[in-house]
Amino acid sequence: MSLKPEDTLALAERFLEQNYLRANPPELQRLIITLYRLLLGGQAVEMSALAAAGRDDSEVRDLLALVPEAAYDLGEDGRITAFIGLSTVPTRHRLITNGTVLYTWCAFDALFLPGLLGIAAEIESLCPAGGGTIKIRLNGGRLEGAIPSDPVLSFVMPDHEAFAKDLRGEFCCHVNFFANRDLFAIQAAGKGHMGAVSLPEALRLANRRNANRFPDIKPRR
Repeated sequence: MSLKPEDTLALAERFLEQNYLRANPPELQRLIITLYRLLLGGQAVEMSALAAAGRDDSEVRDLLALVPEAAYDLGEDGRITAFIGLSTVPTRHRLITNGTVLYTWCAFDALFLPGLLGIAAEIESLCPAGGGTIKIRLNGGRLEGAIPSDPVLSFVMPDHEAFAKDLRGEFCCHVNFFANRDLFAIQAAGKGHMGAVSLPEALRLANRRNANRFPDIKPRR
């Protein structure tokens, strides 16, 4: 039996109020935004590009040390290929903005990033239960349309220690869009740690997540 929708929503709200970062100073918040914007170009990011944004190399590395290693990927050349959900490496979740195709580690990433960065985006995500491709249009943190019209987002609540050690294994691989709640129920049968929320609820959670994680930065609209 999966979690009830109302229980999922309440647990997700509490979960998102917590922070798995070792610390979250304003400087790190600004660095994360800078890094996301550089990744929006569709290419891996050089460490020197972050330093060129007004920080010296040692400051960049000190700030990145506050982020668990599970939350970003480096290529063999040392460039950042993915960071806290936004990736240049293909996944089942496509995030298309300004003609550039990017990817996210989970469906929830695809919801919070447009609101955080103030961008228009199209999401294309494969339903794990055979419901085809789900397409969602966002303008910043606002929903503009979805096909099918009533998808749901699966959600799990791992403990934060496990979350920090294995972000994708403990969280991302379980957080997907399903074409409808019936398909989610089939997939989640017997998984008491998993629940689902509606798309509007998921978007509200995404916007709340941005407010919690970036208290010193006003979201762009």
